[in-house]
Amino acid sequence: MGALLFVACGGDDGGGSESQGSTASASASASASASTTDASSSSGGGSSSATAGTASAGSESGSSGGGSSGATSVADSGSSGASGSSSAGSSGGSESGGVCAMEQESCANGETCCNGLTCCAGVPVPPGSEYCGMQCPRSDRNVKRDFAAVDGDAVLDTLAALPITTWSYRDDALGVRHIGPMAQDFQAAFAVGASDKAIFQVDADGVALAGVQALHRRVATLQAENDGLRDAVAALQRRLDALERR
Repeated sequence: MGALLFVACGGDDGGGSESQGSTASASASASASASTTDASSSSGGGSSSATAGTASAGSESGSSGGGSSGATSVADSGSSGASGSSSAGSSGGSESGGVCAMEQESCANGETCCNGLTCCAGVPVPPGSEYCGMQCPRSDRNVKRDFAAVDGDAVLDTLAALPITTWSYRDDALGVRHIGPMAQDFQAAFAVGASDKAIFQVDADGVALAGVQALHRRVATLQAENDGLRDAVAALQRRLDALERR
């Protein structure tokens, strides 16, 4: 009868090691029950007891298998929940990390510039030094048109007459000072830029460079005149020295 019980329990693959333990326990119980039944000379009751023992072992095995399955389901659910939480956290971080870069701040790593600003990249901005600005210093000849020569001397004279003062912005902290012309005066003097409310960096640079070139030419001319005068004075000095030696 014990052999019959072992075959019935061994057919259940879902129990694992716990099922085998339950089977052994049930078999021992069934054997003990059978022995008791034989001793009392009631073979029918022994069969009934063995059958009940087999059913009990199967029930315990099924319970053990169900517990394993339940543990697996919880683990899968927890893994899925952790994965979902991590994914949501990553997505949220990406969406919430979008603080825009202000003027002159870096956009070299893909930062988003604030409204009205552009990420200035390419010539003449070196790679890795890209920054946010109102107007980028695009110097590529291929993006320009309507070229015209500049009268550097006129620019220099106009620049010399341009009012330049020191001042503070109304929202500056106390004691913060700046130096430069007013946008209205700059636009009226040079007629460049799209507005008289701002001085675009490219125009300020152009005026300064044109003025420097004109000043260089003037200095070079004066230097040449000065050298000629020095040579003339030296020649006169030699003639004077010769006359004095007579």
